[in-house]
Amino acid sequence: MEKLLRGYSYGYRVAILGVNCIPQRSLRDHKKMLSAMKKRESALVERLVKEHILWGKEIVLGEFQKGTVRPTDMVRGSPRGG
Repeated sequence: MEKLLRGYSYGYRVAILGVNCIPQRSLRDHKKMLSAMKKRESALVERLVKEHILWGKEIVLGEFQKGTVRPTDMVRGSPRGG
């Protein structure tokens, strides 16, 4: 089960980071999360993480709709999943 979940996680990262300008946004989001963690602002961390995950979800769903990525590509070991 853990291996399957890691495969899906990897697939989502590949799908998201393959879209133009996404790596920069992702890096910026992660820096904000890390800064909030260092300041021990748990409510802010929670909000930033949720926003980041929902944003990523929309990117992946958009890629599914465009046909750029298929759900089967999300698992490591599939032809496009790595």
